[in-house]
Amino acid sequence: MDFLEVYQCGSGQGINTAKSFIIPSARCFAAQKHLIRLTGFRQQQLPFTYLGCCLYKGRAKKEYYQPLISRMQRKFAGWKNRMLSAGGRLILIKHVLPAIPQYTFAVQEPPKTVLYQIRQIMARLFWGEVEKREKRHWRNWNALCHPTLQNGLGLQRLEDVLYAFGCKLWWRQRMSM
Repeated sequence: MDFLEVYQCGSGQGINTAKSFIIPSARCFAAQKHLIRLTGFRQQQLPFTYLGCCLYKGRAKKEYYQPLISRMQRKFAGWKNRMLSAGGRLILIKHVLPAIPQYTFAVQEPPKTVLYQIRQIMARLFWGEVEKREKRHWRNWNALCHPTLQNGLGLQRLEDVLYAFGCKLWWRQRMSM
């Protein structure tokens, strides 16, 4: 495969056949087998994870984002057992938890159910719990996301973050034309 060698020489990057694979089309079976034999790559099916994001065909499903939710829940579980002040919890919610899904949000838009689950994790951490029961949520989460001058806590709304990343992608595409 000359084009792979040209790519390796031009980019200075090597192609690792153990990590590379081909995602076949359902239509050209003979060409797939020939290409797999020539390159030495493995065959892979969708969905799969690449750089921490699930690549899939069709509509986004909440199952594709379960590793992201699990990662946030593990962080939450580690902090839950510590005696954190309200200010400490607020700092974790403002700066640490939103950083976990940031890359995924920059390249994909998850379903609303995933956003709801992430919001629940943040709310549980903020309000805390007593004897394994959640404390009462005294204000709506969206009200907490208002700026401090408007009696909020200045938290980021996940929908606003997704909108900003969507605008950024649109702008990059627009400028590359």
